[in-house]
Amino acid sequence: MVRKIFYALCGILIFYTPVQPFGGQEAHDVWQDQYVVPDAKGAFLDAPYIATEYRVVDAMLKPLELKSGDVLYDLGCGDGRIVIEAVKRFGVRGVGIDIDPRRIAESKANAIAAKVNDRTIFLQQDLFESDIREATAVAIFLFPEMNLKLIPKFFQELKPGTRIVSHNFGIGDWKPDREISLRVSIDGFHRVLFWVLPANASGTWQGRFQQKDWTLQITQKFQNISGRISRNGKDFSPISETTILGDKIYFSFYQEDQKQYLTFEGKVDGHTLVGAIREDRAVKGTWKAIRNPATAYKIY
Repeated sequence: MVRKIFYALCGILIFYTPVQPFGGQEAHDVWQDQYVVPDAKGAFLDAPYIATEYRVVDAMLKPLELKSGDVLYDLGCGDGRIVIEAVKRFGVRGVGIDIDPRRIAESKANAIAAKVNDRTIFLQQDLFESDIREATAVAIFLFPEMNLKLIPKFFQELKPGTRIVSHNFGIGDWKPDREISLRVSIDGFHRVLFWVLPANASGTWQGRFQQKDWTLQITQKFQNISGRISRNGKDFSPISETTILGDKIYFSFYQEDQKQYLTFEGKVDGHTLVGAIREDRAVKGTWKAIRNPATAYKIY
């Protein structure tokens, strides 16, 4: 993705800053003063166009684990290089969105030169207004405040399991599932941050297991979950070792009366939760639970 931010201030090495990397608000203001430039019509862009080094492009594509059938969206695509490289290497379909008509024209020309124009689409649009529902992977290189504004769009339009990668900047207080730093000789250190969009598992789930009524109450913020299980209306156990990755959910709990730890491995499908309960590696049975829709809430 060719893009948006001149993020290396000479000689400053940045490894991790949650909200404002590379010098904080003061440096961020300097970038905006120096590099936020008008588009072809004279309107100022929310983020400037700076080409992403190909080593960084490589690092961004790697965690996405793209394969045939994926659809990659690059929001703020610049000259289209992330979309083009993804299509060339992995056989995916690619969509690039940029508000600047010069960048879209350049992207289309580059796709023709790379002989991937039949599998790429480049749209001159406001990325906040674009329909991104078909995306299975998303790439961004935008200012932090723009990333923050994208959170509702991601959770409302994208499917659980969609992979998201960002060059350098985080997405509000949504902690990445993975983060790497790499040095590029031309301008220093870069960050690549990666997320998998989690399913919404919040609320109260009810189902039967071992001839008993079980209730699971889950509290969730982004991909972080906690909760408790009750059995036949009696508080039973907190859940632990919790993980939610896309629509896959895992947690453990302790059966005091039987002195055993059980693990649930399942899938969230709307208001249905289906999976297997195991003791060690042995399957004890399957569990299907239904959520009361009124108990679900916004997790971002």
